[in-house]
Amino acid sequence: MHVRPTGTMGMIFKPTITGEIFYKGFDDKSNWQPRFGLGFIKCTPRLDTFQVAGYIVSQTTTVSPGYMSYQKYNIFYLYGGIDYKIKLFKSFFMYPGFDFNFGFTSVEYQAAYPLISSEGYSGGSAYIGMRLRTGCEYQIKERAAIFIEATRNMNLIPHEAFFAYNDYGLGFRYNFSK
Repeated sequence: MHVRPTGTMGMIFKPTITGEIFYKGFDDKSNWQPRFGLGFIKCTPRLDTFQVAGYIVSQTTTVSPGYMSYQKYNIFYLYGGIDYKIKLFKSFFMYPGFDFNFGFTSVEYQAAYPLISSEGYSGGSAYIGMRLRTGCEYQIKERAAIFIEATRNMNLIPHEAFFAYNDYGLGFRYNFSK
């Protein structure tokens, strides 16, 4: 998958390549296909150091230029959802779907605002989110298929920020149960 952070986090982190492992139903009797899996994203900052500013507001306002640098920002997530399979041709399908996800972030950064404060953070937090998806799948054989899909992820991470990203990916699916 090619992950492209958006919004505030998109200004901080570069697009990256990552992957997922998941289970998706192969039921020929129903168009609804359950799906659940796990993934990992290692985010890389766009810069070594970001220029920031600190403010003290009392009877006067003091502005202090500073900096912030990320040493680590990793995301591990679990998800579950459903796709709706629409047959377009004999072996070619389209599927819209959605997932609910739950995950953890592992973050480490340093920030300094001369005259105000210096701080560091090392830890993480849990988050919840959802994603919308659309994809296309070509069934190569009865038990094997290749697919391409695009998703929009929206996650609420209380300590850091709202983290949203778009991703698109290619994959191979194999049915072990037949």
